[in-house]
Amino acid sequence: MSDAPSFPVSDDPGAPFARRLLARAEGRPLLVAMIHAPALPSSPGHQRTMAELRQQVLAEAQVLTAGGVDALCLENMHDRPYQKRHADPAVVASMTVLADALRQAHPAVPMGIQILAGANREAMAVAHAAGLDFIRAESFVFGHLADEGWMDADAAELLRYRRRIGAETVAVLADVQKKHSSHAVSSDLSLQDWVQAAAFCKADGAILTGAHTGQAADADALKTLRQSTELPLLIGSGITADNAHAFGEAHGWIVGSSLKHDGDWRLGPDPKRVQRLVEACRSLALFLLFVFAFGAAHAQQAPDAEMETNPSSGWVPAPDSVLLEYQLVGRFSMDSLERLWKKNKVPKSVSPVRYGVRVYELLYWTLWHDGAPVQATGLYFVPEDALGQVPDAPLAVVSFNHGSQITRREGFKLKGEKIITTAMAADGYAATLPDYVGLGRGGQFHLYHHAATEAQATLDLLRAAQVLNRELGLRWADQLFLSGYSQGGHAALATHKAIEEKHADAFPLVASAPLSGAYDLAGVQSASMFRTYATPGYFPFLMYGMNEAYGLYDDWTEVLRPVYRDTLRLLVESGNHSLREIGRAMPDTPVLVVQPEVVDAYLKDSVFAFREALKANSLTDWAPQHPVMLCYCEADEQVDYRNALVAQKRMEALGAEQVMLRRVGKKFDHRDCAPFAAIYAKLYFDSFRQRADREGFGGKKGRLWPRMLIGLGKWFSPASAP
Repeated sequence: MSDAPSFPVSDDPGAPFARRLLARAEGRPLLVAMIHAPALPSSPGHQRTMAELRQQVLAEAQVLTAGGVDALCLENMHDRPYQKRHADPAVVASMTVLADALRQAHPAVPMGIQILAGANREAMAVAHAAGLDFIRAESFVFGHLADEGWMDADAAELLRYRRRIGAETVAVLADVQKKHSSHAVSSDLSLQDWVQAAAFCKADGAILTGAHTGQAADADALKTLRQSTELPLLIGSGITADNAHAFGEAHGWIVGSSLKHDGDWRLGPDPKRVQRLVEACRSLALFLLFVFAFGAAHAQQAPDAEMETNPSSGWVPAPDSVLLEYQLVGRFSMDSLERLWKKNKVPKSVSPVRYGVRVYELLYWTLWHDGAPVQATGLYFVPEDALGQVPDAPLAVVSFNHGSQITRREGFKLKGEKIITTAMAADGYAATLPDYVGLGRGGQFHLYHHAATEAQATLDLLRAAQVLNRELGLRWADQLFLSGYSQGGHAALATHKAIEEKHADAFPLVASAPLSGAYDLAGVQSASMFRTYATPGYFPFLMYGMNEAYGLYDDWTEVLRPVYRDTLRLLVESGNHSLREIGRAMPDTPVLVVQPEVVDAYLKDSVFAFREALKANSLTDWAPQHPVMLCYCEADEQVDYRNALVAQKRMEALGAEQVMLRRVGKKFDHRDCAPFAAIYAKLYFDSFRQRADREGFGGKKGRLWPRMLIGLGKWFSPASAP
C-alpha cells in the first residue's frame, strides 16, 4: 500500500474545531498534558471516594495549567487491567463527574478525554456531556492485537455515534500503530498508510507514538509525514524537555510521564518538570516557524507549474520609462546566508538556503495624490544560484509593505521587514518592498494611510522591477501575492482593492495576506484618538497627510491647540523626527492636541471633513474576488484587532466568499505579533504555490499550522510566546 493516494483532511463537522484547537498554541505545537485519574469505582485498584477523586484531578489540573500547558486530557490510566472496547457504567459515570469538574474549573482550557481500552463511544458520550473538545481514540483504523485481545477498527461506528448524539464539535484524534500493541497482521502497511487511512476515515488528527509509554516516536517519520498529509499530527508518547526540539514540526504533543515526579506516570505532576517542558516548547516557538516558512517547505510546485487559482491575468509589460535608475545595495551568497543562519542558530538541516539573494534599490516614477508624477524608491530582492545567476524558471512574486515610519530610509541594512523579504527570496520568491511616496529617496512627503498613493507606489515598484527583469534575464510566473504589516497591512489591502477595481488585466493577483492593519480607519481604529494610546505620534502625522490629500484646512495646524502648533509642525513636517519623538511632545490621549470645538464638531457631524477623509481610506466596504487572509492579535495596543473582524464581516455581507480570519495570538502586542503574522502570510502563500502538486490545497487554514522560529525573533521582532 506504499503507493496509496494521499487522502484529504476530514470534512466532518469535528475537523474545523480540531483546526482551531491545534492552532491555539500560535507558533508552536499544542502542549496537551495528561491527567491520569486514580483508579475509579469497579476497578481493581479503586480506593478513593468520589470527592477525593475529584479533589485529586482538580489539584493536578491546577499545577498543569499554572505551569503553562495549553490543554488537558483526562484518562483512566489507573484502571488496570482495562476492559476491551467498553467501560463499566461506574467508570463512565465517574469520568463524566471528573470531566465536568475540570470543565467548570477551567472553562477556557481546551480539554479532551480517553477511556481505556478503546472505549471510544463512551469517551465521546462523556466529552459531549461535559463540554469537552476532543477524544483520543485507539483502534480507529486497522485492527490490531492489544493487551486486552484483538481489537477491530471502529471509525464507522464511532463517527455515526458522534452524529447520532449531536457531538459533531468533539474532534477525534486517532492513534495510529498504537503503542502496547502488536501490528504483525498489518506489517505490510507503512506508517504513512495508517495516517492516510485515518484521514480517509475522517479522523480530525493522527497521534504518533513509540512502542510503549514514555518511548519516543520516530522524529524522521514525523518529518516525512508532514510533507505528505494535511492531517494534523500529534506526538503521543516520549516527549521530554531534552528531545522536544526533534518533534517541533508536530501540531501537538500529548505528554504524561515526563511531567510527573521522577518521570513516572503513576505519580502526580512535578511543577519543575512542567515548567521545564513548557519552556522548551516556547523556546522553540520562533525556531520552527522560521524552519517551515523560510526554507523547510520543499513540497512546493515548480516555479513554472500552472496555477489553478485563476489569477486575474498575466503581467502586462511595463514601459521602460517607469524605471529611472537602479543600484545593487546588498548581495548575500548562499554561503553568507548560511553563515548568517548559523550565527543566529538556525540549523541548515531544517532551514536550507535554496538561493543567494541580490538586493536592488530602484528609483521609479509613480503618482502623487493629485495625479502629478513623483519619484519614489523601493527595494527589489532577487534570488540567485550558487554561480550568481538568476533562476531560469519563472518565479512567484511577493509584494511586502512595511509598517509605519516617518523618517526616510537611508541606505540598506538587513533588519525589520527586509529580513522577511530576504528570506522569501532565499526561498525562491521575487520580492519587492516599496518605501511609499515621501520615504526613501523619493519626492514629496509621505501621506500616512492614504490608500491611493500606497497602492500606486506598490504597483509602480512592481512595474519598475519588471523593467529591471529584462536586464537581469529574470522571468516572473503569473503569481502575485500581497502582504504587509501594520500600515503595510493597510497598504496591501489597498493594493488588492486597486488591482481588482482598476488593474485586473495587468497584475496576476493570486491572494493577499494583510497583517494587523487599520482597515476601519473611520470606525474601530478612530476610537484610539479618544483614549490613552501607546503611540500618539501617529495622530498628527495622519492629520498632516489627510489635510494635504483632501485640502481640509489652509493650514493643518490651525485645528490644534495653540500650545502644540509650533512644536508639532516642526516635528511632523521636518521628516527627521521619529514617531516616538512626536509622541513625547503630546498628551497620551491624541485628541487632546485638538481644539475642543473641533473635537465636538467631529463627534456631532457625521460628514465632518476629517471623518470623511478617514472613510475614504477605510477598506472594509467592498467584496474582494481573490482570497484574503486577515491576521490580527487581540492584545495589539496600536492597531485595534477588531479592524480585521469588521473588515471580514462587511466583506462577507457584500458577497465576498474567500476572506479568512487568522488570530495570530491572544496575548501578543503589536511588536510581538509581527513575526508570527509574517510567517502565517508566508505559509498562506506557500499553500497556493504548492497547489499544483495537491488539488484544492491553496489557501486553507489547515496548511497554516503554526511553526516555531528562533532566527526571525532575533532579527525582526522579539516575540514571547503567549
